[in-house]
Amino acid sequence: EGPVRLILVGLRPEEPGWEAMLISLPRPPRIGFDLTVAGGLITQIPWLRNELDKMLNGAIAEEVLWPRRSVVSAPSPYRAKPLLSPLQILSLMRDDPLLRMEREL
Repeated sequence: EGPVRLILVGLRPEEPGWEAMLISLPRPPRIGFDLTVAGGLITQIPWLRNELDKMLNGAIAEEVLWPRRSVVSAPSPYRAKPLLSPLQILSLMRDDPLLRMEREL
């Protein structure tokens, strides 16, 4: 539960209307989960639940917690490959318009 930051990059008049979407979380999310193995609820064991919770939240923070982001290239309705090249996607993973604006403040 919490906010998600979406940035559409490369707005264009043709479909789909954008070249890439940048997805990030401004703050760490709280994720509720239960894990069942062989009919038993593993997450009822307090120390195991805490370890799984730390591991899950750490993995999410490493991938999409601001300023990190996930880059989703827009699908092209008439081509089999994405609109952006792998080099352009890598560039957006390192820097984006919103991050540049925050640095200028």
